[in-house]
Amino acid sequence: MSLPAGTRLGPYEIVNPIGSGGMGDVYRAHDTRLDRDVAVKVLPERVSRDAEARMRFEREAKAVAALTHPNILSIHDYGSTDLAAYSVTELLEGQTLRQRLLEGPIPWRKAAEISAAIADGLAAAHAKGIIHRDLKPENLFLTHDGRVKILDFGIAQLVREEPEQQEDLSSMPTAPMKTDPHAVVGTAGYMAPEQLRGESIDATTDIFSLGCLLYEMVTGRPAFIRGTVIDSLSAILTDTPDVFTATERMIPYELARVITRCLEKNRSERFQSARDLAFALRAIGTSSALTFEAPSDVRRRKFVWGGIAIFAIVATLIAYFVVDSRPVSQSPSLRGSSATGRLGDSSTHSLAILPFINATGDKDAEYLSDGVTETLINTLAQVEGLRVMSRTSVFHYKDKAPNPVSVGRDLHVGSVVVGRIETAGDRLIVSAELIDANDNTLIWGNRYQTARADLFSVQQSIASEIARMLRLQLTGREQQILAKRPTTDPRAYELYLKGRFQWNKRNADGLYAAIERFNEAIEIDPQYALAYAGLADCYNLLDIWAGLPTNETFPRAKAAAQKALAIDDQLAEAHTSLAYAIHTYEWDWTTAEREYRRAIELNPNYATARQWYAEFLTANGRFDEAGAQGKKALELDPMSPIINAVVAWNFTMARRYDAAIRQGQQTTRLFPSFMPGHAYLGLAYLESRRPNEAITAFDASQKIQDITVIFTWLIRAHLAAGHRDEAAKLIAQLESRGRREYLPPYYMAALYAHRGDRDRAFAELDRALHERTGALVWLEVDPALDPLRGDARFATALKKANF
Repeated sequence: MSLPAGTRLGPYEIVNPIGSGGMGDVYRAHDTRLDRDVAVKVLPERVSRDAEARMRFEREAKAVAALTHPNILSIHDYGSTDLAAYSVTELLEGQTLRQRLLEGPIPWRKAAEISAAIADGLAAAHAKGIIHRDLKPENLFLTHDGRVKILDFGIAQLVREEPEQQEDLSSMPTAPMKTDPHAVVGTAGYMAPEQLRGESIDATTDIFSLGCLLYEMVTGRPAFIRGTVIDSLSAILTDTPDVFTATERMIPYELARVITRCLEKNRSERFQSARDLAFALRAIGTSSALTFEAPSDVRRRKFVWGGIAIFAIVATLIAYFVVDSRPVSQSPSLRGSSATGRLGDSSTHSLAILPFINATGDKDAEYLSDGVTETLINTLAQVEGLRVMSRTSVFHYKDKAPNPVSVGRDLHVGSVVVGRIETAGDRLIVSAELIDANDNTLIWGNRYQTARADLFSVQQSIASEIARMLRLQLTGREQQILAKRPTTDPRAYELYLKGRFQWNKRNADGLYAAIERFNEAIEIDPQYALAYAGLADCYNLLDIWAGLPTNETFPRAKAAAQKALAIDDQLAEAHTSLAYAIHTYEWDWTTAEREYRRAIELNPNYATARQWYAEFLTANGRFDEAGAQGKKALELDPMSPIINAVVAWNFTMARRYDAAIRQGQQTTRLFPSFMPGHAYLGLAYLESRRPNEAITAFDASQKIQDITVIFTWLIRAHLAAGHRDEAAKLIAQLESRGRREYLPPYYMAALYAHRGDRDRAFAELDRALHERTGALVWLEVDPALDPLRGDARFATALKKANF
């Protein structure tokens, strides 16, 4: 049925036909009530008697009505008359993407711009739980004024759970969209592999289809459409199109990698959200630092899995954070723009600040992006009532561009901060967004342009805005913390950031470099307390990572921490560093505990303070208290390898071997390449008299890093297993090592004790006491020393260690 001009459908008067498709005929019409032209989609007569078709037509109208986004066709009305069912939408002037593609390929920058707009619209739909399922050139419209619109949600699927039967469906316009999740629906050539297999679908299904569109835009030909439908469907399941070759290398290699990632057969390898994809496309579309030549290894292998894995690291660096296009406003010291979504509620009072992206183009400026992240974490962690994830857990996501919803689920936080730093001439542009981790919606966003010298002002502004948007009631002290400037000299601040960047490498070279940077900062600003705290942290770790004698490192750590506290006694980091030096070297248990408690009081979110305090409590036999502190440290920093491993160690020292083994197994699953995880699991097996399993764990540890301490444990395990010959061979190797490297006397004492050589064991223990070896803190509880406990000389050793 073709409706003649003048036909009335309710208040809408048909003007002329526009087009026709499988789900309806479209007409230009005039809204007589509001005196405007609209588009009216009418269910064709040929299918109007089909109940399923009418239901699908109504479903599309409700799907579009549930969405309000500039890149999704807006619906004005829905109704029916004796003539037909119809829906009324905005009237678009322009052409479909299919019509545009008939003219040939689209310039790559324009294609990236169009695809980013489509991804924006999809992100809005996905946030409502709606998957389009039928993206194709016919369902995308390019308006004359440059807008992009997604059309036809007729086979869209709702992927959230159905409401309870008694709920009022009138408030849930997408509820009727539930379709068979295993139905094979879509258009051949644009369907994702999981659609063809009748599997469940999700946001990545639409991302695959968008990848097909983007491929077709830049190459001028479809990615998977072949001579027959069967061949097209087969191509989707088996073929991997090489977009870089297909365009004769006339597009940036970075864009080719984005398209390839969208077209991954395995959905877990694709972009995990349309939001991520939109950011990646805009970053490429606006970048001037692009390559039009594939790396040599990729040219040889094209887009095999190794190349795609490289892309996953490199491309997502620019994928997640970009300067947005929101209007710019002025302030006295900053030029910025902001956007505000809905305010946070009580569920958002837990926060993960993801590593800011370094988009300056200068790898040496990585300290800026890392430094801003760490400063925000340390500042906001001091706000009462706000749980802030520690650096270790959030830096687990560095270079990975994760979905904020996934981060929220993994870290059990209500909101996530993402950000980016880039340059504009001699100035910095800092972008930040606060995102609700429950539904990926934007709570707050801002973009700042500032001189390097005023970077700290930007950080203060971001911290204050986050606190405000989370509806936190700040005390006077907390307001002072957010406004506090640790130094007034920007050069000293940059040096401090560089020092922290080096310190976090956790190796000897990094620690020595960090000490230089902190000292340079102190030369510029002698009252820079944070720089002294940084020095203390370096000296506290030099015995572990650089093998220096404790009598050289810990006194310096203590002096630096005391200097920091003389300048600012509110620094939780400095109290923690002082406590660790006193606890590990001086064995002044009362003073150390006072400092740990003060650090936690000042910053309850400082996971390192709780980790070291848990070790302190364990060493003193206060196992239940230690367990509570270890649990809290894990809650604050669940992705910290060392905290996970130390919790297992503490259980072993408490002789709770089953718990130690469970925790050790979890640590090795989470961090399979982390040496202490395997070592501490092996120790738990050893002390629980499971030597063969201990040997397996120690071997795994030594393959990662050959550590003398662990080597002594491995020998003990072979002795316990009755492997006398193997133990003798390893002992000979250990003695040979002793001629060229330091053998830790505490652990040598334990080894000799298990060999039955008590005199030599006590000689080594005396040497450890003379050197004030840090491991002596475990003297009172360590099961490894049980063979010596009945000897009077052991009681003397305990007294010397101030137990």
